[in-house]
Amino acid sequence: MQLSNQNYALIMAGGEGTRFAPLSTPEKPKQFLKLIHPEKTLLQQSYDRLAKLFDPENILVATNQRYIPLVKEQLPQMKETQIFGETQKKNTAPCLAWVSFQLMKRKKEAILMAIPSDQFITPEETFLRSIQEACEIAKKENSIVTIGIKPTFASTHHGYLHREGNQVKEFVEKPDASTARKFLQDGNYYWNGGTFIFPVAKMVESFQKLAPEIYSLLQKETTLEGFFEKAPSISIDYAVMEKSKDLLVVEAPFTWSDVGTWESLADLAKQHHLKLSPEVMRLLR
Repeated sequence: MQLSNQNYALIMAGGEGTRFAPLSTPEKPKQFLKLIHPEKTLLQQSYDRLAKLFDPENILVATNQRYIPLVKEQLPQMKETQIFGETQKKNTAPCLAWVSFQLMKRKKEAILMAIPSDQFITPEETFLRSIQEACEIAKKENSIVTIGIKPTFASTHHGYLHREGNQVKEFVEKPDASTARKFLQDGNYYWNGGTFIFPVAKMVESFQKLAPEIYSLLQKETTLEGFFEKAPSISIDYAVMEKSKDLLVVEAPFTWSDVGTWESLADLAKQHHLKLSPEVMRLLR
């Protein structure tokens, strides 16, 4: 299973992951830790998963500039040109705008998948098939496609998307417990796992229509430093996705977790019989 070299993957690895203290620190946040595997970090697991589907030359990482040495240490096979170091913490919209725009200049027909670095996913084969399907739909329909994760419980810690057929009707912020139970019963509400697949030209066009301030900066600023200095701090959900009228969804028939808390990590370890490092085991006790 291998996608054509028209397809690219962007691992978003800039978060600070403070909820896993004392193991995670601002100097080494959770994506750089061996949390759910005794020998591989979340970033390394994410890369290995994607390398089964994407040309390794087409796998990119976006992170905070101060974490570039950690990325290079953990993924020594990556070239410097495959790593984008954000000079300021500005959330996901500026990151996706910049990478999409730069990639479009190199390969106008490129399809890009953007995915968080810190996830638990099983079975891997099902995940890869879903991504392959989403890449094909994004190209065929010239649309932004997201992965909708079927909720397994009434979570108040996840954002949701409301599905109508193969379209996203609306995005919903983290609900209260009562609303989350209604979403679970309804069956048409899915967790928003923050994974998006799109033609880069379509994403740049979406910024032009829906977030013109960011698009204008793409035209004016020729350096990453200059762009991030002036870009607003805003998520891709707020800047583009919630305003988009033609967003498509592919249902994820795989088990997913954003590994958000020590409690969720303990649950995952128990349910999936995960082998954990001695250090993580000690902190879970």
